[in-house]
Amino acid sequence: MKVVTQYNMLNNKKSTDKFNEIWNGYKNYLLAFIKTKVNDVDTAEDILQEVSINLYDAITRNTEIRNYKNWLFQVTRNTIANYYRDYE
Repeated sequence: MKVVTQYNMLNNKKSTDKFNEIWNGYKNYLLAFIKTKVNDVDTAEDILQEVSINLYDAITRNTEIRNYKNWLFQVTRNTIANYYRDYE
């Protein structure tokens, strides 16, 4: 059983705040980029959601990311490539 401490709650809040700040700054650009590579809107939104999960995981694991814009677009390109490899 995991004990929730005040530190854990504060750390989760900081992670969520950081995620929201970064994600809200880039999600529209990422979606526009994805739509240029994928013809289906639902698929584009699925890919965007997968990228958001990757970002949240990276933030909560305290992964060192020097440039979020570059990192997000690289993850997006990789996710699109995975989509075409797995589903096309």
